[in-house]
Amino acid sequence: MKRAPRYTLIDAFERSLSHPDTFNFPGFDIVEQAKPGNLLKIGAEFQDADSEWSGERFWVIVRTVEGAGAAVRLTGGIDNELQCTDSHGLRLGDTVTFAPRHVLDYDFDA
Repeated sequence: MKRAPRYTLIDAFERSLSHPDTFNFPGFDIVEQAKPGNLLKIGAEFQDADSEWSGERFWVIVRTVEGAGAAVRLTGGIDNELQCTDSHGLRLGDTVTFAPRHVLDYDFDA
């Protein structure tokens, strides 16, 4: 049986409006240019009384981009080792589905 996620994705767009110095949002026009193979940074937040952290940011390699406009959905594989796996359950290589509003950063040259 598949377990429910122990995290929610950070909404970089909303956070950038209230915390522009710590939460970057590159813009919908930039994220909409993402293609399979590109690197995008997203983040997960979680509640864990045993952890000093409440969130973690990480890179994903884009695998698919589906839909258009506000309905765009991306999937990507986590591309770096994570520090808070015990808290959120994510690990290197896991597939994550997300929307453009979740993107914190990008690297289209990787």
